[in-house]
Amino acid sequence: MVPIIIGLVNLRSTHPLLKSLWLLICLAFIFDIFQVSIRFLSNEFGNAYGLVQFIFLLRVYYLAFDSKAFKGFASIGLAYIAFFLVDLFFFQPGQLSSFSITLTSLVFIIFSILYFLKLMRDLPTIQIQRLPMFWINTAVLVYFAGSFFVFLLRDYLIEVLHDNQIMYWSFHNMLNITKNLLFAIGLWQGNRKA
Repeated sequence: MVPIIIGLVNLRSTHPLLKSLWLLICLAFIFDIFQVSIRFLSNEFGNAYGLVQFIFLLRVYYLAFDSKAFKGFASIGLAYIAFFLVDLFFFQPGQLSSFSITLTSLVFIIFSILYFLKLMRDLPTIQIQRLPMFWINTAVLVYFAGSFFVFLLRDYLIEVLHDNQIMYWSFHNMLNITKNLLFAIGLWQGNRKA
């Protein structure tokens, strides 16, 4: 709720990048409510959110890189959607699509590292902590790098080790909370700058 409230404060004067992020956070909250309320469709809501999250974060990075190479970002998006659909319908039907989530993690770890390299090369301000995208990028790197192995090993832990994953998903949830707090700081910096 914290990032939703902070983003709502100056929504009209906010940069499109921050609006996209705020909308993603609102959708995450809605998907979480549905996942808890309608447990028998939990995997379906998780898969749908995974696709939505990829698209919105891809847009955030497209705007952050000030990219003229729309074809590159569009190609990544289309390739991911094709992979997601093949995974959803052929490899892991009726399950949480761990292959797609793992690919999402890998893509955004790479984007976040590239963005930090861009920041080091073209430092737009001396006070980097005042840049909203610094906090957003940090959130993405912390969450996806931390969760990568949880997503990668999910199927092995369940099917081979018969582990119920309480400890792993607790770690994932702590990373998710950290991500949302860092998103809130990014939104706050964007509102502060506006």
